[in-house]
Amino acid sequence: MTSRAKFNLHVNDEHRLLVLRPIGAMAGSEIASRTVEFYRSLDAPWTYNRIVDFRRYDAYVSREDLDFIAAGWADITAGVQYRAYVAMVVREAYEKLRLPEVSQRFPNETICYFSDYHEAVGWLQAVDQTRYLANLGALPLRARDGETITIQ
Repeated sequence: MTSRAKFNLHVNDEHRLLVLRPIGAMAGSEIASRTVEFYRSLDAPWTYNRIVDFRRYDAYVSREDLDFIAAGWADITAGVQYRAYVAMVVREAYEKLRLPEVSQRFPNETICYFSDYHEAVGWLQAVDQTRYLANLGALPLRARDGETITIQ
């Protein structure tokens, strides 16, 4: 896509946190392949919570790209019992609508969307994630009816 595109990856072993941050107009297929490659490079990646920060991403991740990541993750975690939390950080609450539905592809993860990076980190480090979210206040809800999306 563009030579200015980057894919920053960070591992914080102390807090058991992975941060994936695509920047610019990188092809979704490249993000998918690099994400799976990154997960495969780690010892027990399912023991980490994850932040996927899309705030500076200027392209599109397709359902096929997300399916590729999900299949790779399923292969990596095959036979492993685990629970993990994933914070998706987007520019604004409504921007998450341009992303394919994530949660159904990752059944052992609790996935939550944020527009503030620090709130995402706070949620991942909170002792009680539900209480943490309640203290943030109400956010717009989205409802899917087939391919139609309604903001409530």
